Amino acid sequence: HSNDTIPWLYILISTSCWTITYLLVYFHMRKPEYSVRFVTLLHALTSLCLCFYICVFKSPFPLFLSSMGLQNTWWHNMGMTYSLGYFLFDLTWSLYMQTEKPIMLAHHVVSIFGFLLCLKYGVSGCEILATTGGAELSNPFLQWRWLLQQQQRLDTDVGRFVEHMFLLVWFVVRMGVGTILYVAVILSSNPLIAVKFGANCMFTVSCTFTYGIL
Repeated sequence: HSNDTIPWLYILISTSCWTITYLLVYFHMRKPEYSVRFVTLLHALTSLCLCFYICVFKSPFPLFLSSMGLQNTWWHNMGMTYSLGYFLFDLTWSLYMQTEKPIMLAHHVVSIFGFLLCLKYGVSGCEILATTGGAELSNPFLQWRWLLQQQQRLDTDVGRFVEHMFLLVWFVVRMGVGTILYVAVILSSNPLIAVKFGANCMFTVSCTFTYGIL
């Protein structure tokens, strides 16, 4: 399985692009939290579309047991490198600004570990991109909710709509479809033990997030 080729140059380029995007937004807005959340929203929307395209049109259906642990294609490597650069940027920003709770830092570390693992061994790109796309689906509502909270408009009809949509997407996609994907990875004999370990870590993080929401 091992091809010993982590595309460090492309990861550096991806991380640099996300950092430059943040700096451009920051120089315009002069608000670090607003700027980083804009970058987060941009990643959520673009990676969601990218992951959907790759998983639907460039991969076997990711929820089938037979789809687990397969060799990566160029599309898988590109999608993972794209999001890995973002997570490296956001983890660095979060550590520097000290704004995030330990569970969010753990989420980023697990995500980075997963991307690097799948790039290193050249397998399971389909599963990790399906996980990324599903996780990012709720992110736009999370950012919208934060913006309404900053404007003290959370207790309005729009605020309640955003809250309900976030919860709906979270429980249906992240915890519903996400659990199906997690079980498929664990039950399939194809994925590496390290990939199964990463799936356990990410599922634990998701359950912890869910406990905090409840």
